[in-house]
Amino acid sequence: MIKKIYVKILLFLLGGAGYGICELLWRGYTHFSMIILGGVCFCVIFTADIKFCELSFALRCFFSGLFITSMELVCGCIVNMVFRMNVWDYSQIPFNLYGQICLSFSLLWMLLSALILVVCSYLRRYFDNCGINMC
Repeated sequence: MIKKIYVKILLFLLGGAGYGICELLWRGYTHFSMIILGGVCFCVIFTADIKFCELSFALRCFFSGLFITSMELVCGCIVNMVFRMNVWDYSQIPFNLYGQICLSFSLLWMLLSALILVVCSYLRRYFDNCGINMC
């Protein structure tokens, strides 16, 4: 039980760091809310990938990208619209919703989900080899 808690913390930190690094590489800066969002998304995707392993890899990428996009909408509505922190604004990009999400970034998240799911697979095998069953 304790091991699983440590694994969840590790997954959260890896997801947060990964999301933050993606933002730094893409735009040159990030925001703490994106690191939290990345941690949450990675934990949920890791867990969902175990439960829905019977789905094709392409479908898992699609749903993972859709989940990340949905979480960005929720986070954006809170951080940008409620608290007016102006972390990002996609209103100038075609096919956006409230300036918080847009089709092009949603498609990008679906592509990046392939890498995320591969990392999840390696981590799951590593944890299994360490005797930590995440199912």
